[in-house]
Amino acid sequence: MMVVLTFIAAILLANTRSLYVASQSDSEFNYSLDDGYPIGNKLFGNIAGVDVDKKNNIIIFHRGSHRWEETTFDLNDVYQLSKESPIPEETVITIEPREKKIINAWGRNRFYMPHGLSLDLTGKYLWLTDVALHQVFKYTVDGSREILTLGTPFIPGSDETHFCKPTSVADTGDFVFIADGYCNSRIAMFSPSGKYLGEFGQSSEAAFANTANVQPTFNIPHKITYAKEAQMLCVADRENGRIQCFSFEPKRNEMSQGDSGLLLNGAIRPKFTIADPLFNGLLFSLDYSPIRGGIIVAVSGSSPYRVKRQPPLGFVYNVTSGQLISRFSPPGNRTFGMAHDLAITGDEAGSLYVVDISPVNLWKFSRPIQKHKTSRAAEIRSIAGEGLNRAMLVMRSENKTFGLVWYILVFTILASVLFIVSRVRRIGKSSNSFAALYPDSYPASINSLFGSSIFERRNRSNRNLSLSTMFSRRAFFNLFDRNRAPQSDFNRIPLEESDNSDDDKSDSDVEEFNISQAAPMVNVNV
Repeated sequence: MMVVLTFIAAILLANTRSLYVASQSDSEFNYSLDDGYPIGNKLFGNIAGVDVDKKNNIIIFHRGSHRWEETTFDLNDVYQLSKESPIPEETVITIEPREKKIINAWGRNRFYMPHGLSLDLTGKYLWLTDVALHQVFKYTVDGSREILTLGTPFIPGSDETHFCKPTSVADTGDFVFIADGYCNSRIAMFSPSGKYLGEFGQSSEAAFANTANVQPTFNIPHKITYAKEAQMLCVADRENGRIQCFSFEPKRNEMSQGDSGLLLNGAIRPKFTIADPLFNGLLFSLDYSPIRGGIIVAVSGSSPYRVKRQPPLGFVYNVTSGQLISRFSPPGNRTFGMAHDLAITGDEAGSLYVVDISPVNLWKFSRPIQKHKTSRAAEIRSIAGEGLNRAMLVMRSENKTFGLVWYILVFTILASVLFIVSRVRRIGKSSNSFAALYPDSYPASINSLFGSSIFERRNRSNRNLSLSTMFSRRAFFNLFDRNRAPQSDFNRIPLEESDNSDDDKSDSDVEEFNISQAAPMVNVNV
């Protein structure tokens, strides 16, 4: 009987994935502009980067009195103002978001053309990129100490010691990925100490010239972020107007004969691509939050060189399905200017920040976070949906055998839960008591799951029952006896029904989600 129930549950729950994703309604991630925002105009120069520290303070990276103009670089991407002084203003600013007060500022006389800013996973260190210097920097978050510098100042290149206008950094803890950038269209990989380990990616022109090359293509990888929970790297492929995500599972298999000493075989594989027509061909930035199984927040761009100009928009996508959950933008007649970067606050993704280069703006958007009590049934459905989503992710992994075993295990557990709940409801019609399932006693595992108070017996002298009595044959066969009278020595506890049913949720609005079904493996030798 259990085999039949498992099979039926597998068929029914195979469709749960889309329903569970769709239950993440637009209203839950409906971001609206906070009062008092935007700020920044006449306070800062062009704001290029933004992130949020562990205390939910905003950190921005701005260009002060420097401007990126047509004559700033020559045709070889060499900065033309290197003989002039660096930015005289403090360029790294920490802001308390409620009072909108500056609580820390540093970076005076250090940078020439700020671009990317990102915190590492610990929140203790800050990565910065400067496109004029062609360098990448690691500082303590308060700017008191410089930890690491990569690249050669003012000299563009494409090797282990040179970058060309690097744009962004993602620090996984064990590896550092640098989006490089405006000239090279590559993702370079380094150790935490700054040792070059490898790279992947190529320009669209290189891919067209050599179709046999299986490397992914980029046209200005403008922002890179690491999704720790999903073991995934995501890149804002700016001029291609798309989000590219790659699974990242490093395996230190064997020693290589190269200088790096380690070999990463197949650690980076294309996972999915999102190309929304509303990106208008430009995707400037993105960020990740683990909430509800993982979301990606992205912002499109605007360019004066495009014939069809549209104001930038913000987008929220589900990582598991690629569904568009919601969009956001300034209300009324206001629009983003040249949106350049964004950042999400914390694991709850309660707020997000978007920075405009021109006009200079720092926008804050927040979503309603509803904290309400959920019924046991709702909790079970939520856990079941989460487990199923994870099972399906594993099924798409390279280890098909392990994925299949995990899939069957999840279905078996869910079928068992559904069977018990169905018996509870059936018996509850006559007894209104879950305890009727077990007339002599009840399993400790069920007691711990639903709470001991539900099964509190009036006759407390029967507490010290042996395990053989708790799992007696009588208790087992009474489970299937539909006509058995309810026990009178148990409290009558009505079954709790959900006030938050997800049955009426509608599907999320889906624009375009392209998944590379037969994506080639990307080998990175390090």
